[in-house]
Amino acid sequence: MNLDERLRNVSIIGAAGKMGSGIAVLIAAEMVRLKQTNPDALFRLNLIDISEKGLAGLQSYLISQITKVAEKSINAVREMFAYREDLVENTEMIQTFVQEGLTFCGFSTNLDVAKDSHIIFEAIIEDVPTKLEVLGRLKEICSDDTFFFTNTSSVPIGLLDEKVGLNGRIIGYHFYNPPVVQKLVEVITTENTNEELKAMSEELGKRLRKKLVPANDISGFIGNGHFTRDGLHALEEVAKLTQDGLSLPEAIYVMNKVSQQFLIRPMGIFQLIDYVGIDVFQMIFDVMREHTPDPSLKNELMEKLLAMGVKGGQHSDGTQVDG
Repeated sequence: MNLDERLRNVSIIGAAGKMGSGIAVLIAAEMVRLKQTNPDALFRLNLIDISEKGLAGLQSYLISQITKVAEKSINAVREMFAYREDLVENTEMIQTFVQEGLTFCGFSTNLDVAKDSHIIFEAIIEDVPTKLEVLGRLKEICSDDTFFFTNTSSVPIGLLDEKVGLNGRIIGYHFYNPPVVQKLVEVITTENTNEELKAMSEELGKRLRKKLVPANDISGFIGNGHFTRDGLHALEEVAKLTQDGLSLPEAIYVMNKVSQQFLIRPMGIFQLIDYVGIDVFQMIFDVMREHTPDPSLKNELMEKLLAMGVKGGQHSDGTQVDG
């Protein structure tokens, strides 16, 4: 089964989250493109999440983001619909592009709707037991040739493969946040990774116009390996500044500005932690500490903030979460 055939039935687990919703936009847009050259083919994009509230807001997010995708690639969209004599204006073609993308989408809290999918993207919480439970259930209901793309940013792929018994049918495919905008995707393979899956992941990256970066199967990989250690260093410097007489907010502000301006980044390190979510930052810590010999991957201030219910983070539409 080639990639075109596999993309006719895809499921995204954790579709209402920031990562899952972004992946959904990318796959829906690719399905629209494929539909034009395969008009008789049936396409299905199963968007699955435990949050009914999240799924309720997902459709409006898809509309806005798929619209932006079509607007940014209007020349390609015009070429795609060149055979449609009824479509003349750019706005008509963009609306058609969005409508077709939405027709492929199904929304559900039931994991069983993924049973016929040929490709499954897993983008759920960074918690090993939860991932093992979900992937184990998917293995039971899906065919033996289903390929799994996990968006984990910290859990070793070899661990998931071995514990679930997928026999190399899982690959690390870590999109950077937000997936619709960021070009980088970390690709993590093991000695056991299926060769067809490796080749397919490369082809998919090209179609989605992503820059694929191979990473070793070490907890945290490249991106979060740097992110967590950058965060820890900044927190240690904050502690030193408070000992020198600055207040905690002042020290955090200073280190955020230094990390933004000195490293020439769009966000300072604490803005980034807040954007990702303090709770997610802590989860990455916990996973990495379990799978790497580095007991320093912990911080008292982060633990204190979480104990107070301060989590930071944003919804997939960019709005700030409570806390």
